[in-house]
Amino acid sequence: MGRGKLRFWDRYTDKDKERILKAAKNPQLWSKLEQSPVSLISRNAQEEIDKSQTEANIDEYMGALIDGVRSGDFSKIKNMSNG
Repeated sequence: MGRGKLRFWDRYTDKDKERILKAAKNPQLWSKLEQSPVSLISRNAQEEIDKSQTEANIDEYMGALIDGVRSGDFSKIKNMSNG
């Protein structure tokens, strides 16, 4: 087992990862993502939610988080820029 790896993640597969990411892309849950310490929600110049960029953020950042936790390699977790 890798350093820092959580045992319950051993049973999760790539199919589970895709299911988690699909659920996170549900706009009805985006208020939860918006309230997180680092929001994955992107907005356009009119302050409307940018659906495609938000979904890309979920894939990129939440996907990397899942990969890092599953493997115990926290260097896989990506930081979001502030701008």
